Amino acid sequence: MIIFESLEIERFRNIKHARFEDLRDLNIIIGPNNCGKTNLLEVISRITELSCGVAYPYICEECQKFKAELAHTLNIKGIYLSLKTEDFYLRNTGQEMKLSFLLSQVEITRLVPRVLEKQRENLGFKDGSQMPCRSIKSEIVMRNEKGNSVLYGEHLSPFIHEDIIQEIKNALIYCPEGRLQSYKEKGFAEYVKERKLSGTQKRRWIDFLSRVIDPRIDDERYENLLIKLDGENFETEISKQGSGVSKCISRRN
Repeated sequence: MIIFESLEIERFRNIKHARFEDLRDLNIIIGPNNCGKTNLLEVISRITELSCGVAYPYICEECQKFKAELAHTLNIKGIYLSLKTEDFYLRNTGQEMKLSFLLSQVEITRLVPRVLEKQRENLGFKDGSQMPCRSIKSEIVMRNEKGNSVLYGEHLSPFIHEDIIQEIKNALIYCPEGRLQSYKEKGFAEYVKERKLSGTQKRRWIDFLSRVIDPRIDDERYENLLIKLDGENFETEISKQGSGVSKCISRRN
């Protein structure tokens, strides 16, 4: 079942900005090591945690005013998603994040008949002059205000309805990959530390990972990898890397 048409992510984990359009399916995602495949799946997984309700505000003042005045009369709801520290780009919780997605009108109408049509009518889509805000569009756009660990809807959307949000959750099944977490019955950090590599050996190890796995791997510190992102070194545990990194570490050492 194809429920998404497009997906856009800004500043989520190691994804600075990515937009996916004309989505046909999300069963298979192919890409090189450390390109963000798992983080993309994590975004999709987090969508299953969306909440929809009257209490959630909109960032746009015009949209919030419209919701506050007509929430109960027209069943207008807000949307909400709580963030974790590791969700922020480079774990900088002071940054702004954006998540937007467009759903298939055909599929949503099939799953919840007449709901989308009624929502579009309530928001003035049939007569553009009656829309509460000129920035309203079908795409659901969510942002956080700087320093806030919650994503709220930026503008109203006809797809923001509890029945539609529930169908999104029903359509998504996230099965995280079984990452290689240890080698010879030891965690990778412990294994590398016990090897007692010299400075030259560590440099060769980092050069190897940079050539074979990810050119952004720049150095190591206390068995953690330093990855060059936006001109800065981002420190991350080996266990948080993809299986390709883990396998090469175990074989190289």
